[in-house]
Amino acid sequence: LPVVTTNVGSISQIVKDEKTGFLVPPETPQLLCEKLEYLINNPQLWHHFGKSGRINIQENFDNHVLCNNLIRIFEELLFNLK
Repeated sequence: LPVVTTNVGSISQIVKDEKTGFLVPPETPQLLCEKLEYLINNPQLWHHFGKSGRINIQENFDNHVLCNNLIRIFEELLFNLK
């Protein structure tokens, strides 16, 4: 599904503006409504945003990817201690 969210914290690492959904500045309810309305009026974007979002999560936030990245960091730290 497409995502419309405020750009707070690390959300921009997960939601890519105009690629996997829409990011709007915090405390801009009018803009949030406009983006929601835009999605309602453009259902052809739903599949594209949803598919792109799933790919982003699988490539960058899958448990195996995250664990492999953590192992690589530990190996680099261990190598630098020797």
